[in-house]
Amino acid sequence: EDLEKVLETIRTRPDAISWDQRLTMAKVMMAGVSALHDAGIVHGDLKPPNIQLFRDASIAAGYRLKLIDMDYSILADRRAPWHGYQGYVGSPNYFSPEHLIGPAPMPASDVFTCGLILYELLANRHPYDMEDPDHYREQALAGRPEYPRLVGEMPAPATNEDVANVIQHCLAPDPAARPSARDVNLILNGKMGAEPY
Repeated sequence: EDLEKVLETIRTRPDAISWDQRLTMAKVMMAGVSALHDAGIVHGDLKPPNIQLFRDASIAAGYRLKLIDMDYSILADRRAPWHGYQGYVGSPNYFSPEHLIGPAPMPASDVFTCGLILYELLANRHPYDMEDPDHYREQALAGRPEYPRLVGEMPAPATNEDVANVIQHCLAPDPAARPSARDVNLILNGKMGAEPY
C-alpha cells in the first residue's frame, strides 16, 4: 500500500486508522525525510504515493514506511545535471512554492510538502483546493492555509498547539521561514531542542 490509500481511507472512514497509527506514520515519515536531509539529499517529489507502507503487526503503526521514487532527487549542495535545461519534477497538489516559481527544490521544499501530508494525516484534509491547479498555485504561494485542527490529542509533552503551529510554518511561502525536517520530527515527538513555532 501507499500513504495515498491511507489518506483515502481517512477521508471516507476517519476512524479506520487510529490516531496512534497516524501519529506514528507522521513521526516515521519526518524521521526519514530528516535522515535524507542530513545526508544532503533533497527528495524533490514527496507525495503520498511515494510513501510506501508495508503491513507489520509487530510495530505500533501497523506498517513499515519507506520513501520511494527518488529518480529525480538532488544533492542539496549541487545543481542537478539538468538545471537550466528542464524543470524539476514534482506532483500536482504537492508542489512547493519553489517548484511553482522556478528555483531548484531544496530541503525546505520537502518540508513544505511534508506539511501538506501532515495536514492530511493529522487534520483529515488537504489545506488547499486540489481540483483547480491555478487555485492551488495561488494558495500555495500566498501561504495562508486554515489553521490545522488535529483530530486527536498529542501525548505529553507534545501539544496540539505545538504540532498545529509547526504544520502551519511548514506551509510558509518563504523557504527560510519553514522549520527543518529535524525540528518537525522533534516537535512531533515532544522533544526539547526544536525551534518553537
